[in-house]
Formats: sequence, C-alpha cells, structure tokens
Amino acid sequence: AMVGIGQGAKSAIEGQLSSLGTNMLTISATYSRSGANRASDRNFRRFKLEDLEALQRLQSHESPIQDVGAVLYGNGLVSREARNANTRVLGASATYQTMQNATLTAGHFFNEEQDLRRERVAVLGQTVVRNLYGEDFNPIGSIMKINRVEFRVIGVLTSKGGNTFQDADDQVIVPLRTAMFRVLGRQNLDSLNVTIKTDNQIERATREIETFFRGRRDIPPGTDSDFEVRSLNEIRETVNKSTAAISALLAAIASISLLVGGIGIMNVMLVSVKERTKEIGLRKALGARKRDVLVQFLVESILICLLGGAIGLSLGYGLSTLLTLALGWNAGLPVTAAIQAFCFSFVVGLVFGLWPAKQASDLSPIEALRYE
Repeated sequence: AMVGIGQGAKSAIEGQLSSLGTNMLTISATYSRSGANRASDRNFRRFKLEDLEALQRLQSHESPIQDVGAVLYGNGLVSREARNANTRVLGASATYQTMQNATLTAGHFFNEEQDLRRERVAVLGQTVVRNLYGEDFNPIGSIMKINRVEFRVIGVLTSKGGNTFQDADDQVIVPLRTAMFRVLGRQNLDSLNVTIKTDNQIERATREIETFFRGRRDIPPGTDSDFEVRSLNEIRETVNKSTAAISALLAAIASISLLVGGIGIMNVMLVSVKERTKEIGLRKALGARKRDVLVQFLVESILICLLGGAIGLSLGYGLSTLLTLALGWNAGLPVTAAIQAFCFSFVVGLVFGLWPAKQASDLSPIEALRYE
C-alpha cells in the first residue's frame, strides 16, 4: 500500500510537470543582485516584443532551440449576455500549445497570422465555459467579451484541475499582441519561453541565450545579469529529491512494521514450542533428529509468513488502488514491489522462526515427555 501510494504521488507530480512543457527554458527579467544596481528601479528592464522577435531569429538548423514564445498575464472581466465573471487572461504566442503540451476538447488554437493581425479570438478554460455558458454547451463560434471587447471563441482547453493556489481551468488564452494592445494595454512581456530539441542541449542553449541577452542588453563583463534563465530540470531535480526523501521515509516505516511483525511471529512460535513440548518429546523418542524438529518449526514459521504475505499483498493492492482512485492518481502497484514484499515475508519467517525452531530442536526427549 505504501509503495502504491508513493508511486501514485510520483506519477501525479510528473504529470503536472509534463503539463508545464518538456525541455523548456523560461527567461524573465529580474533585479540585478549587485548592490549598486539593486538600489535603482531603472535596472529592472522587462522584455518587449523586439526581444521576442530577436530571439526567434536565433532559431536555425544548428541551434538547439526548437520553439520560441512569450506570455503576458493579467486579469479581466469576461461576460456573455447576463453572465459575467473575473478570470485570468493569458496572452500567448501561437507556439504556446506545442510548448506547454496544451490539449483541446473542442475547436482549435490560434495561429501566428491571427496573432500578428491582433485578431479577437479566444481559447477558454473549462471553468470559464461553465461560468459563462453553463453545463453541456458548445461555445465554439459564439461571441463573448473580455473587458467589454468582443471575442470569438475558437477553442476549449482540456480540464487540468485545480490546486492549492489557483484553478488552472479558470483562464482565457488570447493572441499575445491582442492581449497587449486590445485587452491589457501593456507593452512589456512577463516572460519569454524557449523549448530545446533534446535534453542534453539544455545547458548549451542556456549559455547561448544568456550570452545573447547580455550582449543585447549591454551588460558589461563581470557584472550581474538583470534577467534569469530557468529550466524545468531544476524543478524536476528538486521534486525528485523530495520524492526520494518521502520514499525513504516510507521504507523506514515499512521496515519498522516488518520488525514488529517478525517479533510477533517469533512470540507465536515460542508459545507454539511450549504448547507442543510433549509432541516434540514424542517425536524425538520415536527417532526424530534435532535437524528434523528444527526444519519442522522453521517450515511452519515460513509458511505462516508466506500466507500472511499473500493476504497482505491482496489487501495492500486493494488499499493502494482505492486511495489512488480517491485522490485522482493513476498508478498501479509495481510487480517488483510485490515480489520484494513476498521475499521479505520469506526472510522474516526464516529469521524470526529460527530461534523458536532452535529451542524446539534442543529439547531433551525425557524432559519434554515429563513437561506439564
């Protein structure tokens, strides 16, 4: 059950990371870390459309860069007829769908021409669809408003679900230039995004992008950059360390439960030896050797543990399946974990059954037959 729950949590985290996009670098403006620059707001320079267009020109057959895009975040009032709601407005490049692995349940995503023409088209999240249209309604082709500006709905995103911080489905995605000039009225971009062709080119791409923007922003050598390039691999490594720590904790708990179970088996077998002392004496009187008695009690201990292991596997598999279903995770119990658990049952029966079996085999036939 512990392994199943751990695998379910790991799969859920990996799924959320995958939904953010694979092999992606995020470039965002920051305050310089040096004391002289930190004191001045002039050094906080946001990226603009010109930076996006310059970065797009870096793409080539030899370059590790696969796709380039940008995003702009804001809030807006969406409305349709008598219904309205506040939601998150996301201005994005046409490459957003492939870069973020976004899927649609209906319609299609906007293209680059629609972005360049600043067309008023929108892709809605599931929460926005429910707020404006209700259940079981296809909004494709309908007209809705964002901050009193009319937009035509061309797509509906697949539900991502909510988390502790926000509802991932409560958003409207519009073309980047449309968001900048027709909805949010902003000239700056929140971040630039770049996807890399292969995993082993991430470090090379990071260096190339840092060199490119340091030159473009006229940052002298030896001074701190006023931007940062972040990779999802950093987040993935942190998550992997966290899940490894959780797995180690679960393993420690499982080890303690094995120890407690083993002590219980040993106590039961010691009681069994006491209760069956006359039987042991009778067997020895009829010619049973110490080895025969040792093997008898050892086999009994191992069989008890293997039977308990089989029952435990069934209960553990059922419990982990119920919990993963209840939590919305998609994970099964690994075959290797089941084999290891069964082998542990054998080892527990062997180790903790050895002492009671040794006690039984060392009994004197005369004393055993006289035992009351």
